[in-house]
Amino acid sequence: MARLILKQNKSLKKAKSPLKQYGWRGTEFQVKLVRQRTGNGKYHIKAQIKRERKEYHGNNKGLLHKAVNLKYRIKGDKPSVTKYLDSIQTQTFKGEVLRLSAKSTYKITKQSSKTALSAALAAETAAYKTGGAVYKHSKDYLVNKYRSEATDDCNKGTIAAITLVYDAGKGTYSHFKQKKRNRLEKERYRLQKQTARNFKKNTYHPKLIKNKQELRIIKQKRKIKRKLYRSNADDLTRKTFKQLNKRQKHKYKLNKRIIKVESKQLKTEKRFNAKNIRVQRKIVRDTKPSILLLQPVAYTTKKLRSTAWQKAMQADENNDFMQAADTAKTQVYDRIKEHNSKQNKQQRDQKKRDEQHQKENKQNQKLQKQEYKLKEKKSDEKAKKISKSKNKSKSKSEKAKEAFKFVKNALYKIGSVFLGAMLVPFLIILVILMLIMSVFSSCMSGSGYILGTYTAQDYDLSRAEEYYTQLANIMNQRILRISTNGWKHGLDELGADTSEMTDKPTELYWGNSPYFNYDPLYDFDPYMLWSFLCAYYYDFAAPDDGSVNYWEYDDDTKAVIKEIFEAEYQFEHHYDNTSGWDELPNYVFASPDGYRKKCLENNLEWDNADNVIGTIKTDYNPSSLSSFTRINGDGTFTTFYSLDNLEILNYNKNYAATGWYVMDEGMTITSGGNRQTGMYKWDDYEGWGYYVGNTWYDRDTAWFSWYMPGTDVELKNTPIATIAKADASKMGFPDSDTYGRFTYYQKYDWVEDCRLYYNVKRIKTFEEVIKDKLESMDYPDERLQYYMLLVGDDGEKYYGNHQTLKPIVEGDSIIDYVSSGKILNWYGYDMQEWNTTHCGINNSCHKGIDIVYPSGSTLYAPLDEMTIKSYDPDAQIIILRKENVNYWYENSSSGDRRDTEVTICNAVLLNGYAEGSILKLNEAFAVSTGQKKCDNINNSVVTQDYVHIKVKTDTDGFGWNFIDPLLVFY
Repeated sequence: MARLILKQNKSLKKAKSPLKQYGWRGTEFQVKLVRQRTGNGKYHIKAQIKRERKEYHGNNKGLLHKAVNLKYRIKGDKPSVTKYLDSIQTQTFKGEVLRLSAKSTYKITKQSSKTALSAALAAETAAYKTGGAVYKHSKDYLVNKYRSEATDDCNKGTIAAITLVYDAGKGTYSHFKQKKRNRLEKERYRLQKQTARNFKKNTYHPKLIKNKQELRIIKQKRKIKRKLYRSNADDLTRKTFKQLNKRQKHKYKLNKRIIKVESKQLKTEKRFNAKNIRVQRKIVRDTKPSILLLQPVAYTTKKLRSTAWQKAMQADENNDFMQAADTAKTQVYDRIKEHNSKQNKQQRDQKKRDEQHQKENKQNQKLQKQEYKLKEKKSDEKAKKISKSKNKSKSKSEKAKEAFKFVKNALYKIGSVFLGAMLVPFLIILVILMLIMSVFSSCMSGSGYILGTYTAQDYDLSRAEEYYTQLANIMNQRILRISTNGWKHGLDELGADTSEMTDKPTELYWGNSPYFNYDPLYDFDPYMLWSFLCAYYYDFAAPDDGSVNYWEYDDDTKAVIKEIFEAEYQFEHHYDNTSGWDELPNYVFASPDGYRKKCLENNLEWDNADNVIGTIKTDYNPSSLSSFTRINGDGTFTTFYSLDNLEILNYNKNYAATGWYVMDEGMTITSGGNRQTGMYKWDDYEGWGYYVGNTWYDRDTAWFSWYMPGTDVELKNTPIATIAKADASKMGFPDSDTYGRFTYYQKYDWVEDCRLYYNVKRIKTFEEVIKDKLESMDYPDERLQYYMLLVGDDGEKYYGNHQTLKPIVEGDSIIDYVSSGKILNWYGYDMQEWNTTHCGINNSCHKGIDIVYPSGSTLYAPLDEMTIKSYDPDAQIIILRKENVNYWYENSSSGDRRDTEVTICNAVLLNGYAEGSILKLNEAFAVSTGQKKCDNINNSVVTQDYVHIKVKTDTDGFGWNFIDPLLVFY
């Protein structure tokens, strides 16, 4: 069965989005301010004009309100007086006093003007509402007065006509609006059905089968271990046997519960999909409008029925039976009819759909929490077991030896430069002992924390990560292009020679194949890259004055990263083309016997290789030859053929062979059951030709011929029987005798049989390439030791020691989520596996990380006194901000002035929190949701719930820069 593909078109996109659409009336011209950096390092603001959706706040009626709302047309980096006053760095006490006084004055002035403006706006609103009420009252009074005084037929007819036109316009508008809505609901219904089919085919059945297999496997493993324990019962004590058996039983039950929860979640989703489809089907039925042409009849019938009932009631007002019937109609019939109307049914179904979604989200959150807790329990038990085994694996003496080895290599440079100046042997020995003991003791006591710090700004480290992932993403996009119509461009960009690849591959073989017996692997680690760059740029030849020079990201960094990337990966391909011409068992003749096309001119030309070829000019372009012929400027067409075998040549592909042939009109062509006879073949003469007067000329000895200029090629062996019109007019022949006739047939068919094998070869692992590069430099041992200290070598890992922000998610640290594989999307360009698109982030740079986090989980404040800068409940985006954060590893001049913003997506605030709320460290302020977005990019293809976190900093007012959150989060 063909794989189900969910097609995304404009209608489906509309079905996904809210029904409210904004037309040209809902947009306006706005000014976008963009802060850009100039060549001298300073910033300036550039204004851009764009057209966006209107965003009015509150009332927009009245001149003063419209003037105030003009500020909402300005977007982007708006100039701020407060920020400017805060950024001024004064050198004297007097200057600081003036700055603070200016700041206070501006604040008071701003508050006063705000109060005055609020009063003016309130007054304008009151005046506008009063005028509107007077206008409405006057209009209603005049309309009612005219209706009450209209006694003659003319005025009554005018009122009836106006009412009819108004009702007709209103009904027509309502009809088309309802029709548009029905169209969107249909697309939404189709989307739900297609999604349900894909879920059932690609997720539900495969995962249920996989869960059953996993349950059967763990059950078998438990039985095997029980047998093993029993077989060794003599060597085990009763207590040990019980503990082992109990542990295996607990492990089996835990895995069984996890699998059951996953299966239950799948079944729940399937059940809700079916319910949602049923509800949506009802909505489509209820929103279907009636035929527009029948609406006037229905409207007239309804009016007449209503008028007739009113007249019947007025004719006999004292009839008790009629009064009872009127009461029954009003209280029972009209209410039942209103209740069962399409509009009310539609509203009830929409309400039911919303309730259904709420139930589904609630059920999914509950099941995801259960699954998350079970998996956390399993991973915690596994982590405890691993930590115990690691602690037992190394002795204290081994750790001491490793620390001493690092000190020896790290101090080699210091000893060679600094100790060379010492003259007294006693001082040499004393200083060596002091240095070794101090560093040795510091490493053993944990102050190696300082040594394991990245020697670069977070922004430079993040840009390096961006560039490496960009290189991988570009290569991956080119590999993905091979499976499309642009396969040749993809191969060209990957450095393959495609000059001989004439046919598109009919079969593609990616990855492990007979030609490339290995799997394509991608093993990038950002921590390794950061550690390598710090070791690469560290100046071991500089005198040790206690300071650390930070390296900066530049073109040299890009060249180094590109070098290690190209040393790690290599694209491989093999093109196997066995396509060829296959002679048809029955030739395909273009027309029945005796039917020919006019030949306006039979001539000679050169092809691209300067070979002489024949041409046939006609005023008709056959469909089977249309891709081979040349279109002339006078509306005629030219067909090219070989003089050797009369094969038609492809003018649009360098006169290549086509398998089609011009029919030689002096021959008979037979193929299988098909036969085509030439027009000019006689029984008594095997050749053919033409008459000039009473003289016969055959085509081999004809007096009419001409040579191609500069060659010895003579046009007389032409397949066309008679002289062409252009030549005959010069010879004095009448037109009726000059038209040649020709036809054509297909003899061969091109059979494509082509295969392309391609793969990405990992020449060396990422770490091997890094170590080779460091070993090729000066001070190779010191660089390797420094790299191993930063990246960690089976010992304590410091992860660069830039962590300043506390964990925002549950658990000990975000590093735990990294080690347990719970980072869905890393910082940088989306690249996690070759020849695969991981998610829907497109090819833009992912300026954050996505952490697997169940819906409904709590989020905590990462810093003390952090402010909720902004909150968008619809987009579920929260932005936290704190100014002047002190990052301990920075220089005091910049670290004290580093503003920080943390953006969280797929989260909502808890009750009691809003924009402007100030948070304490580790204070619970929000919970995660099931929405799957990176900022405003929908990433719903991911099956797990997650939160999107990104961090940007502004050091000393030089501009905001995004950084990898893994650098600064614990």
